[in-house]
Amino acid sequence: MPLPKRYPSGFFHLAFLLFATEFVRGLIVFSFLVIYGENVLGMSLTWVGLAVTAHSLADLASKSSAGFFLDRFPARVVLGVLMGISFLGLALLPFARDAWLFLLSATLFGFGISPVWLLAMGSVEEERRSAQMGTLYAFWLLGTGGGVILSNFLIGRGSVTPLYVALGVWGISLLSVAFLRDFRHPAYHPPLLREQFRVLVHQFGRIRALLPGMLFQTVAAGMLIPVIPNFLAVYQNLPYDAYSYLLLLGGGLALGGLIPMGMAADRLGRRGFLLLGFLLMGGALLFMAPPQPLGRLLFWAAVLGIGYAALLPAWNALLAQYVPHNHKGVGWGLFSTLEGLGLMLGSGLGGFLADRLTTPNVLLISGMMLLSLVFFYAFAPLHPPAFWDGSSDRVR
Repeated sequence: MPLPKRYPSGFFHLAFLLFATEFVRGLIVFSFLVIYGENVLGMSLTWVGLAVTAHSLADLASKSSAGFFLDRFPARVVLGVLMGISFLGLALLPFARDAWLFLLSATLFGFGISPVWLLAMGSVEEERRSAQMGTLYAFWLLGTGGGVILSNFLIGRGSVTPLYVALGVWGISLLSVAFLRDFRHPAYHPPLLREQFRVLVHQFGRIRALLPGMLFQTVAAGMLIPVIPNFLAVYQNLPYDAYSYLLLLGGGLALGGLIPMGMAADRLGRRGFLLLGFLLMGGALLFMAPPQPLGRLLFWAAVLGIGYAALLPAWNALLAQYVPHNHKGVGWGLFSTLEGLGLMLGSGLGGFLADRLTTPNVLLISGMMLLSLVFFYAFAPLHPPAFWDGSSDRVR
């Protein structure tokens, strides 16, 4: 009898597409778009923040509607159309001399990323979910982190060089979609829309303890996206590739710490790791704001990475307790939507505040938002109500 395959057919094609799309997003949205918009096009940080918000809004709209089309049309058709729209958005960027065209370009680019996620997650087999999801998250992290890091190195060698790289990677990915196998599963019957809406309303009233964490975390993170390059270049007087060094150190520590921190949180209790994560991340942002040498900034980036590694496993375990077993798609979809809204709001707010209060003050506000969660979750009840039909585990 042949041994069962560890990964389904076509899995690594989708993993490659996930890596490529997230690589280009990291290359463009989290770095190039901000620097290019401000320094080359002369946009204010308010407009730059709005462009990031517009991209996130298109991404959220695509995430909400792509499933409808994937149930009715071949995956290669849906993905080809949406990734083609994104390619058009990238191709418009060099011609975006006006604010409205800059916003349009960022918006169009947002349509082609989430469908790849939906297909990749839909290909995961339930009996091997942990291993296969872990593989997808590794491709995602490597793509996003690699894109941001490479972008800052490339910008020092030409203001539009990252855009040419992005167009090349996206173009190759788009061509490969023609060879994508059909991932539709006829045996899957999604719940009726009215049932999903009922569960959504029921669930929303039970997650009050999660709302501050979901919104404050993502708003605080979103506020940093349009301001960090300006903060490092103007207020810290550092070259753009310093951003890459900070990400390499902080991101490396975060990635390396996720598994041991998650195991420790399961053994010692998750509440303490929630508080530790918010404390380290909020405190690091406060201490990064004043002018200081690169060595000290690297230290605070390391603290940020350790804090994120402490927070993420405990936070995801907390969210999992609030997801009903028989409505996992709706539950995780609600959390994803709320976090997406937080990022959208934060991106626009960060640019607006930076133009009026300077970028160091945006870091201070973001840090204080995270620190406020330490006090909230020190006392907030962190388990679902007794009649909740999610996991029976409770945060200790």
